[in-house]
Amino acid sequence: MTKGKISVYISENNKDCDLVLQLLDKKSVPYEVKNVTKHPENMKDLQRQGIYGTPATFIGDEKNPILGFQEEKINLTLGVLDKNYLLNTNSSHDA
Repeated sequence: MTKGKISVYISENNKDCDLVLQLLDKKSVPYEVKNVTKHPENMKDLQRQGIYGTPATFIGDEKNPILGFQEEKINLTLGVLDKNYLLNTNSSHDA
């Protein structure tokens, strides 16, 4: 599993934000929530990085956050999904 802290920028009443938090909870991964609805300074932090939407998930030392709810990408970055899984699910099956 990845080392380093995980920060998730969320907004309220956002289904994708809820899904990201549920996924991290299911994996028993500790994370910090940065609510942009309740704390506008969190949105300003995102905007300084050129990000204007939520959820934005920062995992460990990764330079780029995962935007939106991308379950496989989150799992892969956390190290809980084998890279071959993505290769097998994205490969074409020629007849």
